[in-house]
Formats: sequence, C-alpha cells, structure tokens
Amino acid sequence: MENQTNRPSQAANTPALERRIADLRHELSLLEAEQRAQERQHRADVLRAMKELLLQHGFKPAELIGARPAKSTGRGGGGHTQVAPLYRDPATGATWSGRGTEPAWIKGRDRQAFKVAG
Repeated sequence: MENQTNRPSQAANTPALERRIADLRHELSLLEAEQRAQERQHRADVLRAMKELLLQHGFKPAELIGARPAKSTGRGGGGHTQVAPLYRDPATGATWSGRGTEPAWIKGRDRQAFKVAG
C-alpha cells in the first residue's frame, strides 16, 4: 500500500527530474565546449611560441621534423611540386593547399574560416 501512495508523487516529480537532468546535460555540453576551446587556444599558443623559437634561432619548421623538399621533374609527372597552402588550422597550425584529399580538420566545414591571408 505504501508503494501505491508514493507513485503519484513520483510521477509528479518525474517532469521536474527530467528537466533537471536536461539542464545538467546542457551545462555539461557547455563545459565540454569550453574545455575544447581552451585546449585549442592552448595548442595555438604553444605552436606560436615554438614557431617564434624556431625563427629566433634560424630554423625552418621543416628542419624540426626532418622533412625534405619535394622534388619536381619539371615535366608534369612523377615529381611533386610544392604549392603554397591556402588553408591553415588555427588549432594546430596544419596547412592544406586545397589539392588532394581534404584533411579531417577542414572536412565538412566552411573553408573561408581557414583561409590563409595573403
């Protein structure tokens, strides 16, 4: 009998509880978005500092990772020609020339937001 008496009050509390759960989920999503934004900003700050250090000491970013310049045969086949990047990921500094498969950081997004100035 006691259980039957509690059922109406539990049913009355259900919409309030559901609203509270929805509010908490919304708050969690906002906090997660803020955390992602702070992580992106931190990565951008670290990358900027690293680039400044490289330039101060006369290094090129490619030297840091041991990359070699692409070779071109000059005949339009076989070799790869270096193309200036058209897009840059502000979070990581990664670039894309707009040729070939688009990277995950730009896929499905407005490219104008990533356009390199100049």
